[in-house]
Amino acid sequence: MKRGWYLPFALEALAAALVFWKFPGDGTLFGAMALPFTLLGKGLRQLSLSGAAGNLAAWAVYLALSLAPLGVLAWRAARKQASREDWLLAVLAGVVAWGLYCLVNPGSLPGIWGGTDVGAYLCAQVIWSAVLCCALFLALRVRPERLLGWLLNGLGAVVVLNAWGVELGRLVLKMDQVRQANTLGSLALTNGILLLRYGMDLVNGSLGLWVIGAGRTLADRLSRDAYAQDTVDAAQVLIRRGTVALKTAAAGTLGLNLIQVLAGERLRDMALNVDLPLLSMVLLLAGILLGRLLTRGKALQDDSDLII
Repeated sequence: MKRGWYLPFALEALAAALVFWKFPGDGTLFGAMALPFTLLGKGLRQLSLSGAAGNLAAWAVYLALSLAPLGVLAWRAARKQASREDWLLAVLAGVVAWGLYCLVNPGSLPGIWGGTDVGAYLCAQVIWSAVLCCALFLALRVRPERLLGWLLNGLGAVVVLNAWGVELGRLVLKMDQVRQANTLGSLALTNGILLLRYGMDLVNGSLGLWVIGAGRTLADRLSRDAYAQDTVDAAQVLIRRGTVALKTAAAGTLGLNLIQVLAGERLRDMALNVDLPLLSMVLLLAGILLGRLLTRGKALQDDSDLII
């Protein structure tokens, strides 16, 4: 894995923190994924209503985004590289065109979707479903090692978005709710616990990305030589990092629960949770399985080399 692998995630974390501090959303990951499309729809609508020039610019942006998948399809067809999966780009273009039009013109949303805000959220989810479906079908054509690297990069992006963006938005919303519901007395202890919870979310997110980094290194080593010693070492690193992440999450959750129990009625908000970092757990199990298989495979290869 290249040394600069973490840099894009650091930039994503900074951008997510800045955006969700200003636009906390609804405190969910799906709401965070819908946020770019809803903001884009509102921005294009304001640009369109700003005058003739603004309306022309809004149409230009709308057409560019809607026709971009068709442009990719035409480019691949011209180079005779298009396959059956590429025709999903035409479907994606239609969904993006419909979705952006509805987001720019909320009155065109189906009434059964429950109002402008909910309708915009659902519309953004439809666009995302088309984007992810198209990306999945196209990605499955590449070599398994390369696909694994892409999936790990995508998981890393989701982990960063959730920890530095969604959880920050949830913190902002929760602190605002507590402040509005409790106008008498000090909220210092409650806000301190809320900040402590968010700090634990950041720790878990950082460790999750750390574990994914080990998985990315292992994927790179597997693509070069599955039974090399550095590949076996990479699997052991993944196991160690996954173990640290799981122990930290378990201990942190227990500590937060005990602190809240001891604080008792002095708190104005309490959340007793049992958090399991499923991503770290899955990668840990994969590392254990791969580590044993690679160790045994390398031993067999060494024995074969001695016989030869």
